[in-house]
Amino acid sequence: MSEQSKDAPRELPKSIGKYEVLRHLAWGGMAEVLLARISGADGFSREVVIKRILPQHSENAEFVRMFRDEARITAQLTHGNIVQVIEFGEDAGSHYLVLEYVRGTSLSALLSALRSRAERLSMTEVAHIACELGRALDYAHRKRGSDGAPLMIVHRDVSPSNALVSHEGEVKLVDFGVARARARLSPTAHGVGTVKGKLSYLAPEMLDGRVDSRSDLFALGLVVHEMLTGRQLFSGGNEAEVIYRVMSAPIPAPSMLAPEVPPEVDAIVSKLLMRDPEARPARAAEVVEALTPLTSSKGQGAAELLASRLEQLGLSVTGVGPGLQSTPSGASAPPRVLVVDQSRTMRAIIRKMIESSYRVVEATSGEEALAIARDTRPDAVICQAVLPGQSGTTLCQALRGDPSLRDLPFVLLASDPHPAMVLEARRMGVADVLPKKVDRQKLLGVLEALLPAERGARGPERGR
Repeated sequence: MSEQSKDAPRELPKSIGKYEVLRHLAWGGMAEVLLARISGADGFSREVVIKRILPQHSENAEFVRMFRDEARITAQLTHGNIVQVIEFGEDAGSHYLVLEYVRGTSLSALLSALRSRAERLSMTEVAHIACELGRALDYAHRKRGSDGAPLMIVHRDVSPSNALVSHEGEVKLVDFGVARARARLSPTAHGVGTVKGKLSYLAPEMLDGRVDSRSDLFALGLVVHEMLTGRQLFSGGNEAEVIYRVMSAPIPAPSMLAPEVPPEVDAIVSKLLMRDPEARPARAAEVVEALTPLTSSKGQGAAELLASRLEQLGLSVTGVGPGLQSTPSGASAPPRVLVVDQSRTMRAIIRKMIESSYRVVEATSGEEALAIARDTRPDAVICQAVLPGQSGTTLCQALRGDPSLRDLPFVLLASDPHPAMVLEARRMGVADVLPKKVDRQKLLGVLEALLPAERGARGPERGR
């Protein structure tokens, strides 16, 4: 992290090129995502998303090349399940992409919200999302350039955070920033140290620098497996552990974790997750063909079911752009706090204490917490000192090992927070240690002190 936190809103420009900037949607260390509007004659107006390299990084030649590659590749893809590139430009020395605006949320945020409620998507919803992503991938993999030659596009970063779900139940694939294609301006690096994409969603062969369209199908299998079971298949406390699991860990059929999954779905997911690329489906179209019969339920369309799900979870009012971390619309949205405890009762107690001021996400183990944090970065973590198979301080260290989570405020709840224990916890990166039987006002006060003032909770309920 640099001087400015990944979570802190940056100064909002009034305009970028011909676009009026409305608000931030998301931000990161190198770029930001903005909601903007273009207006024209006779009351014409259209909202768009602008993904802009931050001015302080505009001289980073490699990052600019990635932006140009993303624009060149995605601009050639015209498909209803792929977020469209509208324009690539430069304003005041900073490069930007203008993209289609999707009103909805990311699949990662949807799965996180369901996990916090101990719920999962229905088979109909899973089949719909899988088929829509499959159609996007099949189109991209088969796409030819203006010369008639295959573009040989491989997304390389198929994951829940790169799947957007609109409040009408549409599903769109986004972020071709690390895609491999014949038309790339910059060469792609090989080897474990330069692997592209998220480790937990990589095909095994990508760790050796080998990649083709079937690598995307393995990632699609991981996404479908997670939707069916509610659990990320490959996660771990550090990169080495994740790599080991990607390469060697047993891959259970979805029905082993979710008995309601039918045999035909087990079969297609197991085929997608074969470690030998030759054993996987040859095309994403095979996935679409296998799952399409499951995309309706009692006469109700899957898109309608999914739209209702977003509304039920309160996710349908969010506008999401491509890449980076999605954030709620409106600057006053309360921060998200990840509560980690094996005990459902303790999680409920903490939720009751803070839910009037913060949005609460829950995890039962350090492994699950790490997966959630990497998928949809929370604003703070409250964690019990003892977790299944590890300690709360071990989780804190694992979070600190991820550059994107290094400054995440971490509060530890301990049965016996004696001075030596507190000192050791602080040495390992814990921001504050509180008694397990914590007072509500004390906990709220600590959270308010740790989170940026402009994003902290407001209102009369805090004083109650």
